[in-house]
Amino acid sequence: MKFSHETRETEKWPSSDPEEFGHVEEKRLARENRRKERRKQEALRFLMESGRTKNPEDGEKYLETISQVRRKLISLMEELVADEQAVSDRIGLYPQVVLGRGDRPTLADLRELREMGIDQEHPQLWYLERLLQPHYSHLSPEHIDGRGLQGIGVREGLCVPAQDGPRFLLYPDINGASRTVRGLRRHLTEEEVNFIKQDYAFALRDLAREAGALAERLAGSAGQGKFSFDWRSLSEKESPQPS
Repeated sequence: MKFSHETRETEKWPSSDPEEFGHVEEKRLARENRRKERRKQEALRFLMESGRTKNPEDGEKYLETISQVRRKLISLMEELVADEQAVSDRIGLYPQVVLGRGDRPTLADLRELREMGIDQEHPQLWYLERLLQPHYSHLSPEHIDGRGLQGIGVREGLCVPAQDGPRFLLYPDINGASRTVRGLRRHLTEEEVNFIKQDYAFALRDLAREAGALAERLAGSAGQGKFSFDWRSLSEKESPQPS
């Protein structure tokens, strides 16, 4: 599959005048450089605010290490996508490589990722998800010790975003990621593996902060009797007539 490139601005390209063409191309490159610099500054600010780094200089090195790790992750992904057993696995015995919202990538997709390059201004190495599905049985007093564990869906992957393209995710096998970690150790140095472990701790803190903010918002909505956007019509005195 071909990546769908985001179109930010439409240019009317000159058809014949080389000088005019060069001027338009120069403007496009300048605009793209400004965009990249803006995203880089946002990434450096995130790294400092999340506690990963103390200053922009350390942030630059942190981004470089993330990019270095991601390039090596592509090699592991290629290895897995070329492995017929890994590709046909539907149980989770092998690490899974996922493209975008759930597609299985091909070797051609990974070659295109190498050609396009990775997004070097993307500061999040880990992609952590929690799906909350509370069940009445989990809320009873005898199950209080299981609160925060029962009815929780967990997905955690290492993220390799393409430059102006989709993200590739590496999800672990179900055996405590044992097969996944062996693959990581084949491609990464011990220092890089330790870096991944360190960044995971920060990613959990990021997730905890977001979960805390969500909990406060939900409690506030419950106290005020507010409904979510999807059920907003229930907040109205009279249900609107369908159009």
